[in-house]
Amino acid sequence: QLSITATSEVETFCTPPFDYLLELWATQLPLDYPTALLSHLQPYLTSTGGMVGIDQAANQLAHEIAHQAQWNPVNFLGELNQRIYTQLSYQERETGFPLPPSLTWAQQIGTCRDFVVLFMAVCRAVGLAARFVSGYEEGSPEFEQALHAWVEVYLPGAGWRGRDRAG
Repeated sequence: QLSITATSEVETFCTPPFDYLLELWATQLPLDYPTALLSHLQPYLTSTGGMVGIDQAANQLAHEIAHQAQWNPVNFLGELNQRIYTQLSYQERETGFPLPPSLTWAQQIGTCRDFVVLFMAVCRAVGLAARFVSGYEEGSPEFEQALHAWVEVYLPGAGWRGRDRAG
């Protein structure tokens, strides 16, 4: 019998999430990325989950929020996050692929992965690069950690910034 025990310590550095300045050219949606940056971000600007074309519900929601946020990217992200938080209910579904954004929005219910796919589609509809991230929620060692998903959005001048339904 072979038994291996590994112990590790992880140190994280928490920077204030809203302590940044956007590049001057990135203060209005839709963003017009410089060619060099666009080539790196292209995978994060296209449709999600094998969907063909733009999800119409996500596109409509994106333009509604962008108009309300006066096409300001930071205000847009804040409003999108709040709408998902206040209007959608969380549902546990341990297995399966994420639902299409239009279905999640129509049903007003979903898992964290459904919310991420919706968030990404809405961001991409106004030219914001967004990616799916998953890992384990931070928690107390006494409790079982749960797999979780959240979105990161690329903001020129700030880099990749995480957003979660938590508010």
